Amino acid sequence: MSKIQTDFGPELLFAPDTGRWFLMDEGECWRIPVSSDALVAASFLPVRNIQSEDQVRLIGTAEIATETESLCALRLRVTGTPGEGVVRHYRPARVSLALAEWDEGHHPDQWVDCEAVLSVEAARQIGLRCYLPLQPGLANKMLRLLIGGEVLAEVVLTRGAVTEVAVDLPLWMQRRGKIEVQSSYAEPVIHLGDVRMLGFVAVALRLNDGEWLSGRGDA
Repeated sequence: MSKIQTDFGPELLFAPDTGRWFLMDEGECWRIPVSSDALVAASFLPVRNIQSEDQVRLIGTAEIATETESLCALRLRVTGTPGEGVVRHYRPARVSLALAEWDEGHHPDQWVDCEAVLSVEAARQIGLRCYLPLQPGLANKMLRLLIGGEVLAEVVLTRGAVTEVAVDLPLWMQRRGKIEVQSSYAEPVIHLGDVRMLGFVAVALRLNDGEWLSGRGDA
């Protein structure tokens, strides 16, 4: 399998087959542990799905450089490079007051339960990219976004592919509100002893980004 070649700016890579995340920058790649705050802090970077970890040339890991960093000014300490522990600086292209956080049903490995709750604030639009792994004998499944029990959006998640859900939020909810995220049925057991009722993998979540929501933005 060919390696990923990139001439673009920094981005996050997600490998659905293992649930691992990576930082790609200037053709070099570092793994970001799913339990690390660095993964949340780097969420403003573009996200790209990869078919396998074999596609990346992994040279080390990336962690938060200090305990006081914010989402608006990310500093990552990367290992495995000349000058061990070098700190790289990243800033989002623009700063938005919109916020989103999973209240219930979201796990560090990015799996989302069949019943989950997402809180949003100052958001006019929400876009969610979901991955549903291939499973022998299992068909696609339905994903619903609801507000107060009323269906806001409904989409079929295609197995082995990334599916996008993109919706405009009601005007009354653009201050703060909760969105229920429901999958039609649970996935088979991922690992021995894993008793979670999992629905899908959350690849990316963005707010108020018209280009991305309409499919004209980065893939």
